[in-house]
Amino acid sequence: LIDNAKHYIYIENQFFVSRSFNQEEREECDYALSDVVENLIAYHIRKRIERAYLAKEKFRVFVFIPLLPGFAGEPESTGTLKIILKHTYEGISRNHGMSIIEQLEKIMGEKWRDYIGFYSLRGHGFVNGEPRTELIYIHSKLMIIDDRTVILGSANINDRSMLGTRDSEFAVLINESQRLNSKMDGKDYKAANFAYTFRLNLFAEHLGVDPKNNILFDPLSEEFLKLVQNTAHNNTIIYRNLWGCYPDDQYKRFKDLRNHKPLSKEELLENYKNEKD
Repeated sequence: LIDNAKHYIYIENQFFVSRSFNQEEREECDYALSDVVENLIAYHIRKRIERAYLAKEKFRVFVFIPLLPGFAGEPESTGTLKIILKHTYEGISRNHGMSIIEQLEKIMGEKWRDYIGFYSLRGHGFVNGEPRTELIYIHSKLMIIDDRTVILGSANINDRSMLGTRDSEFAVLINESQRLNSKMDGKDYKAANFAYTFRLNLFAEHLGVDPKNNILFDPLSEEFLKLVQNTAHNNTIIYRNLWGCYPDDQYKRFKDLRNHKPLSKEELLENYKNEKD
């Protein structure tokens, strides 16, 4: 499905632990890359984006994963969390030039941002009159392709699920024949009813807009991409300013996080009001 996607890939998964290079690239790399992670989902995503870029095609990948793996403890002191985060970052953005983003940057510079984004979810509310926040733990295993195909089930993007010799997994592939009129890259398009409406409702929920808002209809429109990117950027700043949430680019070391001065209840309320306004 990834190799044959024509327009976009939407993924929600509890993990993103996957190798972003093949064996030939590994052998050519100057650095001795780890071979602990074997599944090549990240590699196939990267290669599909490279094909689109070289062919001057518009193509997008949206990946939603949790901000932190769902294990007890803090990343600074929990070995399991450190290991999973290490392999996650190696696949996405930081692996001696061989991660998805590092590889894409080599051939297209910052334009990779037009092709792929990694996003997480966080909620906020009030407890005893005080604004609080907590990450929304993405536990789903879902992929939607081109508003036509949906695969959902139990398999995580990691070797435990994907190698086929460890956990048993179950998935449903939905290729629906019922079509409706929609748009793709500004052109008339026949979308599958379930895949299309499912994507609309998911993005409406993530972005806080009405699912009938026409900005959601075309996933390749520039307006849609900017809405996703700007919402993620603005929310990152809001949560950073209010609560000092992590992971965050401004914290390079755990010491930096410990030095973050939390706001008092009164300051939180005042800043929360200002951010909402």
